[in-house]
Amino acid sequence: MFTAVTPHLGPAGLAATGAVVLLLLISVVRATPARMARLRALALAHPAGAAWVYRRSLAYIGTLAVLALVPLLEPGVDAADLGLAGLADYRLAVAAGILAALGGVLYWRHRRVEIPADAKVAHLLPRTRRDRRWAVLVAAIVGIGEEIVFRGTLLAAGVGVLGLNPWSAAFLSAVLFAAGHRYQGRAGVLSSFGFAFFATLLYAATGNLLAAMAVHIAVDLASLLGPRLVPAAPPAAEEGAPRPSPVPLRPAAPDAGTAG
Repeated sequence: MFTAVTPHLGPAGLAATGAVVLLLLISVVRATPARMARLRALALAHPAGAAWVYRRSLAYIGTLAVLALVPLLEPGVDAADLGLAGLADYRLAVAAGILAALGGVLYWRHRRVEIPADAKVAHLLPRTRRDRRWAVLVAAIVGIGEEIVFRGTLLAAGVGVLGLNPWSAAFLSAVLFAAGHRYQGRAGVLSSFGFAFFATLLYAATGNLLAAMAVHIAVDLASLLGPRLVPAAPPAAEEGAPRPSPVPLRPAAPDAGTAG
């Protein structure tokens, strides 16, 4: 359970955690469908395409994760407070097994999903080998980083700063995690909250974040690499009018040409 979460944050830890919360709140406010539509248009117009989106995600999550680890520099916080104890014991092998098994099952299921090239999420899917390499890196960093931030540091801050019990702190963290997905609509918010709750259960059951990280990475890998992009359906034409050709997928560019 959460008996090991007893942090005492000092000035540096409080400042870093406050910066994490502020960045997350800004992200929640900006996570509107209109802004996501603008980002989609920018991604489709950018020479690097999906890789441009992935690099932005890596910079953002990387910044949050680094800030979230600052409390570890203080004497009143240890690895167990952030769910990072026991990373080299048998639980590492268990997490690796979860990642391989769950990732394989989810990937196989997602392979039956077809995403039209003009869908709202099409710009997030890889189209070249270079994109797929970036997608694997993003899934790994986001899976690890978000677990450290939401199930690690924010839960610890709720206990050590706000005086909440661990489950109340986990609930607030899950709400913030779900709110950051509000651009996906009600279904996206609810599914994100459900995932946060499930990841918290894994953390409580195993004593660290490894299993939650493994599941998170597996879900993200399957979501990015599994679905197949298909040509967009042509718009409905009036009877007798010539039908336009389907919108083609962006041709796979050489790896060297996708940098930007």
